[in-house]
Amino acid sequence: MGHDSGTQVATRFVLYYPEIILGVVLISVAYNPPALFDLDRASENSKKTLGYETFRHWKFFEANDAATIIENNLESFVDMVFANDTKL
Repeated sequence: MGHDSGTQVATRFVLYYPEIILGVVLISVAYNPPALFDLDRASENSKKTLGYETFRHWKFFEANDAATIIENNLESFVDMVFANDTKL
């Protein structure tokens, strides 16, 4: 089972080990065949289409100090990820 970006892991696992897989469930994201992903281009496209960047948080997560920032601000991070106010 894979959810959102976890679907990439689930689909690759199915492709690498088909002999041990009975089925796969993908939630919130459709299957995409293996390909290069251009984060900057995806951000540009979402900004043009939606008016905001839907992948902006990925830039933060790829930063070298992201884990340290999250660890030092864990309560704020959890509040932001599981926000009651959907406009955050």
